Amino acid sequence: MTTSMPHILQHQVHAFICPCCGYEEETVGEGPQAFGAEVFETVTCPRCKESWRNEYRLFATRHKASNEVAIVQTQPLAALMALDAMSWLDEDPCDTPELAAAKKQAREALAGAQKPN
Repeated sequence: MTTSMPHILQHQVHAFICPCCGYEEETVGEGPQAFGAEVFETVTCPRCKESWRNEYRLFATRHKASNEVAIVQTQPLAALMALDAMSWLDEDPCDTPELAAAKKQAREALAGAQKPN
């Protein structure tokens, strides 16, 4: 199967690379449009003339002076927080090694999401 965006991985690492032709210079955006916690930006490559839409989601809002952070509750984060609130992420000697590793990964993800940068 071929894709219309063969350079998508490079684009996701370096947003100015065209996902369609790999052009590595500045692309042309039409300005962002915000809808709630989501922002959309239509972009065109000046070389191949292909267009795509970058989609962004608000992750957090951070106060500049105090560094206070409010994390946007995504569905995965909210699910992890609910599991943690019910103590389902606590270590248990009956856990299989796989479950213990998954719980540890979930606890680390929660801690990382709530930690100021």
